[in-house]
Amino acid sequence: MTRHFLLDTDLTQAEQNEVLDLALELKKAPYSNSTYAGEGSGRKTVAVIFDKTSTRTRVSFATGIADLGGVPLIIGAGESQLGHKESITDTARVLERMVSTIVWRTYAQAGLEEMAAASSVPVI
Repeated sequence: MTRHFLLDTDLTQAEQNEVLDLALELKKAPYSNSTYAGEGSGRKTVAVIFDKTSTRTRVSFATGIADLGGVPLIIGAGESQLGHKESITDTARVLERMVSTIVWRTYAQAGLEEMAAASSVPVI
């Protein structure tokens, strides 16, 4: 079963602690762990979709994905028909065949939930 991370409560307290512990480990030794979460599927590409522009978020996601052995596919607001000419559900179904994970920085929680409901890969 695919797990999505849409709310803080989607992780247990123990899982949140594991994430923070790993973050501290990677901060101390950035290249000590190159295990990529998507390796189980054989895909290493992560779709990172931005409805909102953000230099810091874009750079931090792209760098983090690459440093862990993944390949970031950045899709900016002006480069997508998501929610306009292409439905969220259709976009999720197309992306899930090509990427290991979908990260979406959006204005609407409802769209994120719709994306997750239609996707067999994790949505963050």
